[in-house]
Order: sequence, then C-alpha cells, then structure tokens
Amino acid sequence: MVEIIWDKARPLLQKCEDAMAEKDRVDPDTYRKQLMAGVDHQMMLVSEGADCIAVAILRLTYEDNGDRIIEIVSLAGDRLGEWAEPFHHVTREIALAENCTKIVTYTIRKGWSKVLSTFGYKEGLTPHTLDLGEY
Repeated sequence: MVEIIWDKARPLLQKCEDAMAEKDRVDPDTYRKQLMAGVDHQMMLVSEGADCIAVAILRLTYEDNGDRIIEIVSLAGDRLGEWAEPFHHVTREIALAENCTKIVTYTIRKGWSKVLSTFGYKEGLTPHTLDLGEY
C-alpha cells in the first residue's frame, strides 16, 4: 500500500522537512523504508478524491519508563481546519487500541501548537503530549 500512495505523500513530507532546521531533517525516503519494514511506523493520509491533502508518519515506541506511546514524527498538509479534529480522534483511537499511555508530537509552527492545545495537548520544551489516562 505504501508504494501505491508514496508519490502523493512524499511531496508533503518533503515540504515539512524543508521547513525544519537542517540538523533535524529526515529524508522522506527514510520514512518510506521504515513503513515498508512494517515494524513500528504507520502512515495516515487525508485525501480528497485522488488528491493527498495531508500526511502523517506515526511511530509506536516506548518511553524510558516502559510506557508505550505513539509519536507523530512528521505531519504536513494543507487545509488544517478541515482535518485536524478527525485526525486527532483517529490518532487517539489508534493509540488506545495499541495500549499507549500518550501521544507525543513535535512542532515548529505556532499555529499547530494552538490547534494541539484545543485537544488537550500540553506544550513541553520540545514535544507536545496528550495523556491518554483521561480516556
């Protein structure tokens, strides 16, 4: 499935990576390899017809204390107001189904920080986290 939609997802991921500091950038093809390995990465797409409006790369991982979490390692797209809420709900449901204790994401955009706060995320030094103990 990744190979079928990769050509539509990659440009959005590249746009996201281009906005980051050079030291923090990840080549989108690295995400593709991780997705193809099928171990701990998942891709979510928001589409309208054949157009890809947004893409997210999620990673299931563990914190140092052993808690299972989902990290949103890359998120890019247009028309945020149209898909932010459904994206949040789907991500939360995946996290709960995977027995995660929180969702962690990193953002460099103030607008995204405002959106995250409406869903209960708390801004940290770098990551934004949503404690799933409330659900």
